[in-house]
Amino acid sequence: MSRSDIVRETGLSRAHVYAVVDELIAQGELIETGSVSAGRGRPKTLLEVNVNSTYVGAVWLAEDHIEVAIAGATGRTLARQTLQYSGDSANDVDSIASAFAACAAQARVCTKRVRGVGVVVAGLVNPALGLICAATHFVGVPIAKVLQEKLGVPVVADTDIRAAAVADRCYSRESERVLYVQFGEAVGAAFVISGELFGGAHGAAPLLGYAPILDGISLEKCTSDYAFVDALWPDLGARTLAPEQFREMVRRGIDLATRGDARAVGAVKQIAKYMGFGITVALSMLDPHKIRITGTLIDCFPKLMVDIIRREALSSVAPLLTGVDIQPLVGWTDFGLRGAYGLVLLDGFRSLNRDIDDTLIAPWRAGSEADGEEAAPVVSD
Repeated sequence: MSRSDIVRETGLSRAHVYAVVDELIAQGELIETGSVSAGRGRPKTLLEVNVNSTYVGAVWLAEDHIEVAIAGATGRTLARQTLQYSGDSANDVDSIASAFAACAAQARVCTKRVRGVGVVVAGLVNPALGLICAATHFVGVPIAKVLQEKLGVPVVADTDIRAAAVADRCYSRESERVLYVQFGEAVGAAFVISGELFGGAHGAAPLLGYAPILDGISLEKCTSDYAFVDALWPDLGARTLAPEQFREMVRRGIDLATRGDARAVGAVKQIAKYMGFGITVALSMLDPHKIRITGTLIDCFPKLMVDIIRREALSSVAPLLTGVDIQPLVGWTDFGLRGAYGLVLLDGFRSLNRDIDDTLIAPWRAGSEADGEEAAPVVSD
């Protein structure tokens, strides 16, 4: 793009765009790559991102594994490693640091040139503190501050669904009111307004999973992966299973539905119907122009699930809302790394240098040094 193209796309003043472009060229972030005829007048000088100017890191704390990667300024992955959880958060932090160094060496990148690292968590995160509040692993760990000290670069942490929204915003340039909803082991949501990610202290915008949809029962209770397993094996007690056992039961249920088992197909349809009820609540509260739905069952049965969700949601709201675009966001786990890059490239960093050591870091360290006994961190208001 040329400078005038950027003026047209952003709506910013010509003087402001030219000043910022000159600054970015001086910093090496942008480069001039030639010129093209613009009809009458002087040719336009084209600009590109200098892919060798900035590098970003990513840590994707998935439910059953860890991904560590490094990318260039355009978000293309240069090196990545997969780790398994050890059950000890201190050891896992050390493993992440080692994998980060290995990725940098593989990509031939000096870690001092890494602009920052985005951490994406399959769980609930307080992004202002970088504290993992609820997840399969690292609960109570101030992951952003801990990794920042280990890696020596700025770190920002957020939830997986918000990272998916950041990635989608970055690569699709959505400019409308877009609601992202994830149905997995829990229900998460993110809301983008005019290209900006909206959210409260815990990054939940809104806390849609807690919305009551059936005799006071929450949306999460009716639509999570646990609800799917309970529908097929009600006496099993899905929430009492070990994580590996539970995910195996989810896979078995999906396999049954794929092979046409009537009970499994019925469970999928029933859960999709409840998801539609939840989307109705979101439509009423937020009035989004677009809704992107993702999750375990939606990845496997996107057309079936979204058709039922769309029918249930749009049949329950005013005719004026029936034009809402509801689509699946399949392959959402791919947004783990892309979202982590986006957290660095688009959102910048919140200050982690506040006086939180005594309330977050010290208790975590004390718990890690105890004989296998982790102390719960105390978080002040």
